[in-house]
Amino acid sequence: MINSKFINYLNMLIILCSVLLFCKMLSDFAINIPLWDDFESCLDFMNKYITMTSLHDRLILLLSQTGNEHRITMTRLIELYYYKLFGEVNFRNLAFIGDAILVICFLPIYFMLNSIIPKENSGKVAFAS
Repeated sequence: MINSKFINYLNMLIILCSVLLFCKMLSDFAINIPLWDDFESCLDFMNKYITMTSLHDRLILLLSQTGNEHRITMTRLIELYYYKLFGEVNFRNLAFIGDAILVICFLPIYFMLNSIIPKENSGKVAFAS
């Protein structure tokens, strides 16, 4: 019978390879051109935010506007931080940042499943998450 530790390492290798393949594809095919709603949700927001002088107006703009009927405050905060750091909005790099945040969001799920599922089945957790 196959060792459970081997299965666990194999599952981790599969997950790592899929993440690396995705990053390679993103690196090869991502371009620094706004698409679809990037004009309104990012560029228009940035233009309005930069031209506003009042902190109150900026906070209202940041918190009140919606994109496709959901709040995108976190996205805008990341765009603003990126703009303050580099002086431009690079959509290619913002795609990498967004995907890194997505991977980070799966870590608590992985650790939660590892704490719930018994150790003899831990190899299945890596593959399931």
